[in-house]
Amino acid sequence: MMYFLFMKKSVKPSDNPAFNTLITPKASKTITTLPDGTSVVLNADSKIIFNNDFSGATREVTLSGEAYFDVAHNPQKPFIIHTDKADIRVLGTVFNVKYYAEDGIFETSLIKGKVEVSLNDKSHKK
Repeated sequence: MMYFLFMKKSVKPSDNPAFNTLITPKASKTITTLPDGTSVVLNADSKIIFNNDFSGATREVTLSGEAYFDVAHNPQKPFIIHTDKADIRVLGTVFNVKYYAEDGIFETSLIKGKVEVSLNDKSHKK
């Protein structure tokens, strides 16, 4: 007679975070609200990836394309946007980020507040 013992591991949301991906096709825009209350307008031919609950120490998204952000203020959890070219760190502000890899041009436009931009080559910080 053989016995098998199976153990089921209890997985907390923070152990295995689920991510959402929003993709906006050409010639359209997507408006969404992230789990923390941040408003995002995702421009045409753009993609954003984010954790579905922002349970960690920071709120992080990955962007390809262009998006307008109105970030919910939370000084305990900085909001960070990653692109292939640069990272933008904010606490609560309004700004636009544009980076289409095929163009190679990175742009951020500050509307209100303060942002810190760190280019991924690590030699520039503004």
